Amino acid sequence: MSACVLLFGSMARGDSSGTSDVDLLISEETGSIKSERAGRVEVQYTPQKYLLEMSARGDLFAIHLAYEAKVVADPDGFFDSFKKSLKIKSSYAKERESASALAAYLLKRKLSKRQFPIRNKRIAWCVRTILISLLLEDGEIVFSPMRLQELYPDKRIGILLNARRTKIDISGYKKALRWFLEEFGEDEFSRKGLKQLRQVFKQQDNKVAESTIRSLSCSVAFSPYHTRSA
Repeated sequence: MSACVLLFGSMARGDSSGTSDVDLLISEETGSIKSERAGRVEVQYTPQKYLLEMSARGDLFAIHLAYEAKVVADPDGFFDSFKKSLKIKSSYAKERESASALAAYLLKRKLSKRQFPIRNKRIAWCVRTILISLLLEDGEIVFSPMRLQELYPDKRIGILLNARRTKIDISGYKKALRWFLEEFGEDEFSRKGLKQLRQVFKQQDNKVAESTIRSLSCSVAFSPYHTRSA
């Protein structure tokens, strides 16, 4: 079976800016999960079997692809099969819990300037995941940060969603994130210490959090979409 190549993210939605990344996914019948980056172009590699499993279990990234990705190449029609296998769950509470726990961890961990870009992107990811999950449970499918800001116009949410665009410390982000977790997330994690939160990550099998911790340790960027082992 030939490779399926998809464009996703802001470029596929048509709401990209001059600094937006070009996000591509290449899915072949065999292979391993990995990502490569060159400048603003990031390529995610995921085997087709694994993508179908993600779709069948209602994974948020699978929903993102099914509703927003644009086909670059798909000679065997894999993307149609992928979309047909998609299941949307009635509850995304587990996803909210995982994102809330990671957000609480990022609030508590002291970081250096070189770690700010990773922290900022992960904060934005946590906030988006929580909002997307709430909307999905209400029957709305929204992934665009711009649309999320329209639906949730509070300026504090704008600060958090736009954190992904900056590499420096963000004025007022801690206060905004604490408020956000109280209003929309799972605030119980904010009362736990760093050691307790790392235990929570293990209990949740929170691959995004574990990968974030590794990335902070070596201060390299990573994609939140492919942090699970195949």
